Amino acid sequence: EDASVKFALTVDIDFRPTQLGVDIGTVMVNGENVAEYLQRNEVSRAASTISRHPGIREAMVDLQRRIAGHLCSELADGDKMRGVVVEGRDIGTVVFPDADVKIYLDASLEERAKRRMNDFDASQPAASNLEHAKAEIMNRDLSDLKRPVGALKAADDAIKINNTDWSCEETLETVLDIVRGKIQAKKGT
Repeated sequence: EDASVKFALTVDIDFRPTQLGVDIGTVMVNGENVAEYLQRNEVSRAASTISRHPGIREAMVDLQRRIAGHLCSELADGDKMRGVVVEGRDIGTVVFPDADVKIYLDASLEERAKRRMNDFDASQPAASNLEHAKAEIMNRDLSDLKRPVGALKAADDAIKINNTDWSCEETLETVLDIVRGKIQAKKGT
């Protein structure tokens, strides 16, 4: 844990969104683009394991806030601040507890496994085995629910959406409607 925390505090991580925001963007670690590796099953497992350490969570929360703050100021339009969309298992409870919009997006285990399989490259074990993908997701969920810091949990004020039978487009439109509604409500106050 000590070595991991020391590394987390000294590693140079930067994020650059794509111009149109249609994919993960560019994630640089010590000058190397690692975006393509982030969807791999072994990275998901390792993230769940290492994020159990309080020192790692603290370093990553600071990093996430710094990157989001940098992006918001970079994307600002005159005196208008722009927001960013951030996802993660403790984003609404720990990282950004004061976020204007919090959405807890969920789907059935079966659907999540199918989606995860689509994320993997064909050479990975979970890419062709639904039961393996389901077991991986279930194990990560259980581990993340029990971790002492930054556990998987919906924020009390999060809007909960189950999009099991929805397309990406339906999910996006629903989320955008929620965001638009929050913006309108804020303007009205």
